[in-house]
Amino acid sequence: MKQTLCILAAGAALLTGLTGCSADEELSNVAQSASNEIRFNVVTTNPQTKAVIIDGTDQLENHYIEVFAFKDGNYYMGKTDEENPWKDHGVELKYEYPAWTYTDQNATYYWPHQEALDFYAVSPSEMITTSSFTGATITPGQKQFSCLMLDESQSGERNVDAMYATALNVTKDMTSNGSGTVSLHFKHALSQVVFQARKKDVSQNIDIEVADMTLFNVRNAGTFTFPTAGQPTGSWTSDDKLKSFYHLELDSDSPITIQTGTNSTPLSINHPLLCIPQTLNPWSP
Repeated sequence: MKQTLCILAAGAALLTGLTGCSADEELSNVAQSASNEIRFNVVTTNPQTKAVIIDGTDQLENHYIEVFAFKDGNYYMGKTDEENPWKDHGVELKYEYPAWTYTDQNATYYWPHQEALDFYAVSPSEMITTSSFTGATITPGQKQFSCLMLDESQSGERNVDAMYATALNVTKDMTSNGSGTVSLHFKHALSQVVFQARKKDVSQNIDIEVADMTLFNVRNAGTFTFPTAGQPTGSWTSDDKLKSFYHLELDSDSPITIQTGTNSTPLSINHPLLCIPQTLNPWSP
């Protein structure tokens, strides 16, 4: 009788062990399933500026974006380059109609079981080399990128319209209908400026032509810090000594005549000036 009880107990233990193993495998398969994939929906805050990116003429969808995610303050998407510890890399996304997808399909990421994630995204991607976008530093302790704005008439290159997005403390259940799709609302980090001119006194019979425009004493370099929870936007820091000047691109190769009347004459509507946000003191001749 004792032997029979021993055999039954061993059989029960074996059955319990097999059941636990099967549950673990099922949970693992769910975690890596397509339904649990982290997906992204990329939008901008102002529909009228949706197409403005890179040099003021291109579309955001034509370029890559780079996304980092952190769980409990540690990397979840992205990592620090072991060979270059000062240079970190996020996960690159590209637009393929009708959605944004992982550039490397082998780098697909999935939602953790319950933990929330903090997402940080930047455009252009770190993989795009530009002179004005000098790179993002997005680590567990620091979320920033830097820009050096060029005098385009001298450098022959276009400044980059740097954009950023955050989605903080997000779980899969918090996404739209629990679909796992994270909305990245991109905002412009730089100021975009266009110029117009008009006569101060339209009664004066004076002909005015604008042949050249130069903007002086503009801070041309700065570091942007991503917003934290509860902040609507990020913030810029810039050395007040790092000042430069810009020759502004006019819409015409020949002098532009300022028309008489109440309407202003556009001078640079085809290509806006991109610069570090700042307050300028008016010129006192």
